[in-house]
Amino acid sequence: MENTKGKTATTERKKSSTTANKSRKSNSASTAAKKSSTPNSPSTKATVQSVTTSGNWILLNNNYYLAKSLETQSDGTISVQITTNDLEEQANLKDLKHDQFPHYSQISYAYQEEASITEVKDVILTSTGGKNLFCIALSPIKQSQENLFQDITVGSNNGKYYSADEIAEMRVKILLLNDDSLLSNQEDYLRVDSLINCSAGGKLIEPINFAELWKKRKRQKEKFLRIARLTAVYELKMSGIVEHILELKLGPIKNHLMTVEFRGTRRSRYKNKETKVIEVKGNCSLRD
Repeated sequence: MENTKGKTATTERKKSSTTANKSRKSNSASTAAKKSSTPNSPSTKATVQSVTTSGNWILLNNNYYLAKSLETQSDGTISVQITTNDLEEQANLKDLKHDQFPHYSQISYAYQEEASITEVKDVILTSTGGKNLFCIALSPIKQSQENLFQDITVGSNNGKYYSADEIAEMRVKILLLNDDSLLSNQEDYLRVDSLINCSAGGKLIEPINFAELWKKRKRQKEKFLRIARLTAVYELKMSGIVEHILELKLGPIKNHLMTVEFRGTRRSRYKNKETKVIEVKGNCSLRD
């Protein structure tokens, strides 16, 4: 009888051990299943559908680069670091500075919500561990974006009157929404625009060619959205339409239409006068 009890106890311990092992395996499998279905796992990372910033992208001489770092000194000098092993990018960066022709060292520049024409003071290339680091020194060239007629009401040939805020809003719509109706059906708007735009660049406001950017980068949606936003910042600031960009959201994109939301303020000639916020929202076509 004692031997039988011993065998029974041993059998029960084995069964208990087997049950515990099965339970642990079941829990492990359940945990693994939960981990694999976690929304934050890399395999289920959501694709960026819209952007409100341009990230670390920088515009230099009509080309776009990812900046490693950017620092603005108290005197306005801008120091940019760009790491790249792309041969085309390296060639373009080396060509930024022309010692024999200083005038050609003046380039377009945009980063985050700022834009200007800058002079390239220096380009230094450092290679370490197979990585090429470009250190670029830029000096902004002061250009007046003030419009002498920006705070007056302008009369048109059809008897209508347009305030400076209304014309600024119209310009933003032309730039950001590629609104053909403003160009083709309201020619009087363009006559008014030509009267007040000459002191802020001397050129007509034309739609940004987002469709061309999209054509080249449609397989890289996030890159397109950030670069397109940076392009918009440059055009908005350099045309003198707004002084400050408060919000600029691009996306989502659906059926070749990109949603655009913008808020910004114009420069005021009078310190005691509150500036009106210009707001524009609509869709921009990305079709050729």
